Amino acid sequence: MSDPAPRDDAQRHIAYELERRSFRRRRMVDAACALPLLGLFLWWVPLLWQTGETDITMAEALIYIFAVWLALPIATGLLIWAIRRSSAPDRPEARL
Repeated sequence: MSDPAPRDDAQRHIAYELERRSFRRRRMVDAACALPLLGLFLWWVPLLWQTGETDITMAEALIYIFAVWLALPIATGLLIWAIRRSSAPDRPEARL
């Protein structure tokens, strides 16, 4: 269908920017929802290391688990910060 009232370029640009912002925000929210599943998968990876070919020590496995445990809250914090920042671009207090 065609647009009944033709818009000028400025209105089209504003509409495009709003669509792009909302798309990015929705994808960041999707990533935040998928982050626990990613963490669960990453925590299961040491179970796959018992192939016999590689010699992974318990210390290396614990370092890996700790690194995943540390990376998940950092990634969550970054996603929350990005979502909050994109949700209110006109409010300067939300950009902190």
